[in-house]
Amino acid sequence: MFGVIKTLHYNYQLNLCASPLSDTVYSGTDTIPFFIASNFRSEYVRYNNYRLIWKFGIGYKSGQFSFGLNITSPSLNVYSDGKVISRQENRQNISEIDGSKFLPDYMIASEQEKDEVGINHKDPLSVSFGMN
Repeated sequence: MFGVIKTLHYNYQLNLCASPLSDTVYSGTDTIPFFIASNFRSEYVRYNNYRLIWKFGIGYKSGQFSFGLNITSPSLNVYSDGKVISRQENRQNISEIDGSKFLPDYMIASEQEKDEVGINHKDPLSVSFGMN
């Protein structure tokens, strides 16, 4: 029997900003004020996962030849801790392609911790055979 610990710390951020060469955009005879357009996205995941795995192996040797067989059971989830998952996304001052109007600004932020997060890594059944 083996104890297995899998730890994941994942952090991803993307921040895009665009600004015009001047503070106004000219559309025929009209001037339209223009602001910095931005798009931000962030994701963060962290946890530890503790599992058990059983291994069984046999070997046979005859003269110059030897054979071996190993079977590894699927993993059994025991416990998880340090669980945090968060996500944030916002968009500001993004205009339509033709520049006629702005798309709606928005901000989405969510975070889940501890019992709100379910972690269940799985290792498959593994069978291996070797010959020397």
